[in-house]
Amino acid sequence: MSIKVQTDKVRNINDAVKPVTNKLSNARIALSALKSNVDHGVAARRNIGSRLAKADKDLNAIHLRVQALETFIEQAMSRYDKTENQLVEKGKLAGISGKAVVMDTVPLRAKSASTQTTQVRANATAAPAGSGAKTDSKSADTKTAVTKTTEKKVYVTADQLKKLGWDKSKLTEAMLADLNACLARYNITTPARIRHFISQCSHESGAGKWPKELASGKAYENRKDLGNVNKGDGPKYKGAGYIQLTGRSNYQAFAKAMNDPKIMDGVDYVAKTYPWTSAGFWWDKNNMNALCDKGATVKQITKRVNGGYNGLEDRESYYNKCVEIFK
Repeated sequence: MSIKVQTDKVRNINDAVKPVTNKLSNARIALSALKSNVDHGVAARRNIGSRLAKADKDLNAIHLRVQALETFIEQAMSRYDKTENQLVEKGKLAGISGKAVVMDTVPLRAKSASTQTTQVRANATAAPAGSGAKTDSKSADTKTAVTKTTEKKVYVTADQLKKLGWDKSKLTEAMLADLNACLARYNITTPARIRHFISQCSHESGAGKWPKELASGKAYENRKDLGNVNKGDGPKYKGAGYIQLTGRSNYQAFAKAMNDPKIMDGVDYVAKTYPWTSAGFWWDKNNMNALCDKGATVKQITKRVNGGYNGLEDRESYYNKCVEIFK
């Protein structure tokens, strides 16, 4: 075979292979580009994976903290309930679990003293006992006038309180006068209102055994929401009365309503002189009569008084007795 013929065959083979070579070259370029894109995608996925791993780690840490907090709260509540039960069994506690909460839910803390006084006077004017404005005398005469007026109408007697379990030694003339003056002043005069008011006060005070808060009141120091701005205000203006009035601001509003500056002497004076009226003042400011008139349950009343449902069973027991006593 001549050299020319062989050359022609090689040229023909080369011409046939060249398109294939070009295609392979193009495929290689495309494959390289694809590989580059894949590499970028892998890197991106790795970055996302790293971020997800970190987020998962952070969430796990938060979860552990939340679990620790829940455990702490459960342990604290367990200790709290145990302490309350022990005190109740010893006869040294009556509704203490709701005392701080009670006054924290009082609308008084969100209102100015002038607004409170205006509302109290408006309610007092409508009450059968009057606010004392009908007499020419001032503070002392006002209290005397209220007592004399309500002597004509007795809503609750000593015998009725005895049936509820109140200690007869606590049922003094002064205490009963304050009770009936309170009921008249704040128009707590229907069976439904009396039942709820007396049953809640009975629970909160241990049937009259504790007209003031058992705690020292130091927890209320520097409580500006209660008006406690001076040193010693916490203990001085701790819970007083059968639904405990708490804080300088509330004492000031009550003092103006009663026209009795001695109320600012503190807890002992209020607990002794106005155990019921201070409770009625709270009752009135929280519109409890309206709630009673709507047919509220003991649970609903307790929520307003306590801020929760502490002692609900005991409150219901007192209420059921009141239903039988106050027809």
